[in-house]
Amino acid sequence: MAAKIRKAARATQHVLQLAACIGYSFDLRTLAAIAEQTLVDTLRQLWSALEEGVLLPVGEQCQFLAVSGDDPLGCGR
Repeated sequence: MAAKIRKAARATQHVLQLAACIGYSFDLRTLAAIAEQTLVDTLRQLWSALEEGVLLPVGEQCQFLAVSGDDPLGCGR
């Protein structure tokens, strides 16, 4: 897991560090507020971590994707 995080872009690493400060689970809105970014920018920075399985989407992330009309994480399955 640590190796996957080290390979991530600096922006992704930074957002993951902020997420870790929140705790075991977090919602995208809170993380975006702490990172002082938009939801979309925060999700973009987390995308590679989601693809690598470092993060698992639940709740708010899936709701956000449903609102955007996109479902790349398969939340609608």
